[in-house]
Amino acid sequence: MSKTHKTIFSNILLIMVIFQAVFFYYYTSGLEKLLFLAPYALLGLILTIVLLIKLIKYRSTTLPYHVIAVTLVVVTGYFTTIGGNRAMEYLDWTLRRTEREQIIIDVKNGLLKPNNLLNNRIYHLSRNSILPISNGGDNILIKEKAHGIVSVEFFIDRGSLGHFSAFIYTNDPAEIREYNSGIDPFGGGNVKKLGNSWYRVSY
Repeated sequence: MSKTHKTIFSNILLIMVIFQAVFFYYYTSGLEKLLFLAPYALLGLILTIVLLIKLIKYRSTTLPYHVIAVTLVVVTGYFTTIGGNRAMEYLDWTLRRTEREQIIIDVKNGLLKPNNLLNNRIYHLSRNSILPISNGGDNILIKEKAHGIVSVEFFIDRGSLGHFSAFIYTNDPAEIREYNSGIDPFGGGNVKKLGNSWYRVSY
C-alpha cells in the first residue's frame, strides 16, 4: 500500500472518529443511537484493523503520521464509543454554560415562552447554531410559577421508553430539595449538582 493510500485511509478514519463524537452526542438519542452507533463503530473498527495490518505489512511506506493517526483513532474511537457521551457532555456543559444561563435570563424576563401547540411547556429555540443547546431538536422544557420561579430543562439525551437525561436549572425551592435529596454523596445516582441552581439528572 502506498504512502498516499495510507494517508487517505488515516484521514478518513480521523474524520470518522471526530464526526462520531459530535454527531452521536448532539443528534441521536435512545434507541436510534444504538441502531446507528453499532454499525458505524463496526465499520470504523474494520477499517482501523485493515490500516493497522497494512502499516505493519508495508513498513517501508509507513510514515510517523500514519502511526499517530491510528493511535489517535484507536484511543478516541474507544473513548467516544464506550464513554464518549460523558466526555462530550462535560465539554458541552463547560463550554456552553454561559449560553444556557442567557436563556435562563430570557425565560425569567418573559422573552421565551412555550411555543409548542402539542405541549404547553416546550419552547423550540430557533437559533442559527449548528450544534443544538438542547439535544434532540433544540427544545427546552419550561416550568413557570409565580414570582419568577422557573425550571428549565436542556436535554442531553431524549432517550426512549421514559428514559432521559438533562441539564436542569431551577430556582424552585421544592425542586431544589427534591434534587438535593437525590444526590449520592459518593458521586453515583441519578442527580448531580453542577452549580448554584444547576443539576444534571438522568432517569
